[in-house]
Order: sequence, then C-alpha cells, then structure tokens
Amino acid sequence: MDWVRTINNAIEYMENHLTDEITLADIAKHVNLSAFHFQRAFSLLTEMSPAEYLRKRRLSQAGADLISSVKQGDAVCRIKITVPDV
Repeated sequence: MDWVRTINNAIEYMENHLTDEITLADIAKHVNLSAFHFQRAFSLLTEMSPAEYLRKRRLSQAGADLISSVKQGDAVCRIKITVPDV
C-alpha cells in the first residue's frame, strides 16, 4: 500500500468536506481503511491526528473568510466550530 498516496487522498477528502460534519469513520471508509489503521497512519505521517488537522484547517478557513469580509456569524456557522463547555 502506498501510504503517502492514501493519506493525501484522505486530506483531499477532508479539504473537500471542511464545511460538512464528517467523522473519522467517514474518512477511513473513503480510503478503504479501518478507523484505527487510518488514524495511526495519518498521525505517523502528519504528526497530528485527523481531528486536529480538521480543526486547524477549519479555523484557518474561518480566518480567511473573516479577512475577506464574510460576516463573522456566517463564517463560524459555515465551518461548524464547536467550543467545548468550560
């Protein structure tokens, strides 16, 4: 198996679904791996978990949207940022 190609395919899938609610299982299914093996391979190759990657990309996209004059509420709602209860 070409792990780099598989992880790149997963990243492309995540990029195309940044505004969707996707799960680890969804991404793993897209690249024909179990969630366990996908998360392990992704973490080894990128040095971050898939969830961390999505969170960082969604925050980056929200920042870009805010800079390009998208209304603040729309940007936050569009990328589905979740804030844990503190």
